[in-house]
Formats: sequence, structure tokens, C-alpha cells
Amino acid sequence: MPVFKAFMKIAVKLLPLISIYIGVFLGTTIAMTNSDAPNKTTSFTDSKVKVAIIDRDNSTLSKALYDYLNENHKIVEVKDDAQSIKDDLFNISVSYVLTIPEGFEEKFVAKEGQNSLKQDFLPGDSEARLVSNELSSLLNYINVNLSSGMTIDNAIAKAKETMAITVNVELTKEEAKLSYSKTYFFFRYIPYAAISILILGLGNILVEFKKKEVAARINSSALTLKSKNIQLILACSIFSLALFAFFALSGMLFLQKEFFKFTTLLYLLNAFVFIIASVAIALAISQIAPNPNTITILTNVIGLGGAFLGGIFVDISFLDKTLVNTVSRFLPTYWSTMSVTAIENGAISEALTNIGIEALFIIPFFVVALVLSKVAQNKI
Repeated sequence: MPVFKAFMKIAVKLLPLISIYIGVFLGTTIAMTNSDAPNKTTSFTDSKVKVAIIDRDNSTLSKALYDYLNENHKIVEVKDDAQSIKDDLFNISVSYVLTIPEGFEEKFVAKEGQNSLKQDFLPGDSEARLVSNELSSLLNYINVNLSSGMTIDNAIAKAKETMAITVNVELTKEEAKLSYSKTYFFFRYIPYAAISILILGLGNILVEFKKKEVAARINSSALTLKSKNIQLILACSIFSLALFAFFALSGMLFLQKEFFKFTTLLYLLNAFVFIIASVAIALAISQIAPNPNTITILTNVIGLGGAFLGGIFVDISFLDKTLVNTVSRFLPTYWSTMSVTAIENGAISEALTNIGIEALFIIPFFVVALVLSKVAQNKI
């Protein structure tokens, strides 16, 4: 079986290149499963911002503003000069600086100093803008209370009570789910590695067999075209099954007890179908690529492009809907991502439908590869 042996020799030479994509896959999977992403909840919590207060008034009102910011954010110290404040903001050692001028309370009560507060923060800093809005709301409540005849102390106390009213926000949309299992992340990233390895591996190997001198040597030998094709099919099948076995074994070692669940069978089925579709894509590409350099370029374009547009590296919910409807839906990576998401959410019927759509990519690319192969064969 000379063609089969030659195939495997080239495959062994490609192992260093293939190992790069395997390393990226394993590294990304480990990083994501050990990050905060799997542990996030669907509840909303306020974030504490680094704020500084320069109080030149030392009044009841200025102390109330200090107490409010101290309770809801993190107070840091800054020097009372313009250059130091600019430096601290630029170095992100503080996000928001409030300067309360002398006589602020007196003017505020007399309705004369509403806008005398000095606020420093970087343009576009949403967190600092949030602090500014909070202070504005607090002062508005105090002003309303003062207008109703309350003393400054009572007005401040009542305003703080109003500001303390909270609403429990819960993300209920299915798309907003932020807590995923390790199994989900492991199988979500398989398509990127699989399609990259198969295009790089099978593409480079089959391009070698397309070279005129190699093709002419095979055609002039006693080896029939049927025998050559059978050996190539066998070699491609073993290469693909070995890749699938690698992913399955890696999952078993990485996920341990979590691997031995019924849903893992669905994850494996999805990965297997995607690998077959990737083989078909790799075969088609090998027929149009003139040399190994082109294969490498196409590997990166299709691998990374499919990963980003298919929701592997960037969640589908963050992609533009028009982009999803016009581009992403026509990529097998998209349907693979939708499948693993459906499996994670327990939507088995939806997952099987998505896997079925994924399988529809197989036949067209195999047909294209076969037609291009026939055309190339006739040119020799």
C-alpha cells in the first residue's frame, strides 16, 4: 500500500504544525473553564469605583456626600492640586475626583450653588459617569426635601433612604445565561481545532499527491486509480478518526466524572459530524490550493474566521444580527455552537436538529471535491 504509507509519512512530518493548533485548543479550553466565566450568575450587582473627595467645605452636606460615596464605592487619597489629579486619572489610580468648594452647603440651601461641585474624570469613563449620576440624583432628592420644608439633616436622611431603594434585577432570557459547564466549553472549542487541523493536515498531504511528478509516477505504475483512491480514503478516514479519538480521550482526562454523562454522547455526536464536514471541506480546498503556503493561509482564514463568525470565540449574542443571518448561519461552526448550547440547556430535540443541519454541509463539499478531482485528473 504505497499511497497509504506515503500519506502517513507526510502526516508524521506535519505533527509539529498540528500540535500548535492542539496547544491553542487545550490552552483556550483550560483558560475558559478556569476563568470566572463558568461561575458567573444571572444576577446584577453594582460595581465599586475608585473615587477621591477633596472637601473644602467641611459641612453637614459635604460630609453626607463623603459618607454616601464611602458606602457605595472605594475612597482613595489624592493630592489637592490639578496636576496630581490629572496624573492619577491618567494612571487609573482613581476614576472619579469630586472637589467640594468652600461654602457649598450654604449656597446649595439658598438655591445658588447647585452646579458648584467640580468633577474630574476621563472622557468616556462609564463608571465615573455612573458616580456622577448617582451624586446628581442624591442632590436632587435633598433639594426636593429642602423645598418641602425639611431641615438639612432630615433632607439628607430622607434622600439616603430613597437612594437605598433597590430593584432585584434578574436576567431571564435564555441567551443571557452566563453559567456553563466545563463540558460545554470543552466541546465548544473543538470545531476551531478540528477544522484547522484537518485543512492543514489533509490539505498539505493531498497537495503533495497533486504534484505532476508524483501523480505521473503513480499513474505510470501498476497501481490502479481505484486502488489509489481506496488507500487515500482509508488514510483520510484513519487520520480523521484518530483526531476524533484524541478529542474524546482528552475530554475523558480533562472532564473526568463530568465526561460520563448521557449528554456527553450528544456532544461527541456533534463533534463527530463536524469532523466529517471538516474533512469534506478540507478535501475540496486541497483540490483548489496550488501549494502548501496557500493551504496554511486558508487554514487561518477559515479556522479563525469560522471561529469568530460561528460563535466559538465570540458569543453569538454579541454578534450583529444581520451578520448572523447573512453569514454565520451558512457556516458549520455556527450550527456546531448552536448544538452545544442547546445540549447545555437541555434542549435535546433542538440540538439534534442543529446537528442535522450541520450534516447537510457534508455532501455538497464532498461533491465539489469529487468534481474538482476529476477535472484535475483529466488534465494530467
